[in-house]
Amino acid sequence: MSRTIIRRLTLIAVVMAIIIQLTWQSLHEQKSAAPSDEGTEPGPDYTLHDARLIQFDENGRRVYTAFFPYAEHYLGEDRTHITKPQVEYLGESPLLWQLKANHGVIDHAMSQILMREAVQVDRSGIADQQPLVIQMPSVLVDLDRHIASCLEGVHVETGPYQLTAIEMIADIQSGDVELRRKVRGWYTGL
Repeated sequence: MSRTIIRRLTLIAVVMAIIIQLTWQSLHEQKSAAPSDEGTEPGPDYTLHDARLIQFDENGRRVYTAFFPYAEHYLGEDRTHITKPQVEYLGESPLLWQLKANHGVIDHAMSQILMREAVQVDRSGIADQQPLVIQMPSVLVDLDRHIASCLEGVHVETGPYQLTAIEMIADIQSGDVELRRKVRGWYTGL
């Protein structure tokens, strides 16, 4: 072989070695600069903005509307975390319930909402029932059974009366509210 061919082959081999070295080094630097997934929480697999869940009865009449301005769902969980949940529920006759909270969780079947932090429940008055305002730390709303329950302490105001209790069960359809355990009341109308 001639010296010219050997020089060209050597030059090509050196250039190839340099290209391989630079490529390997570039890939290695990109890998080490990429953020590590270890030790970090995975983000949500989906988010909802200004979401509304409306259920109708068999006659097409609205039963309830659940609204939440923001929600996020995480892969592997059977529930969705919601902020500022609000539920408007129509019971028998034009009885209206409004439930509001700072945070909540709705199950995957969208049949139950656990509302937490600064929960307030307002029930409008009808002919034989006074309006109610109920405050509590959390409430579980079973949307299918039309029941709201709390096991952490409630404060109820209705007209000049105020009541406190440890537990509460409210039948949203009938408008009945049952207070349980350490029920206390006072009249503030004088």
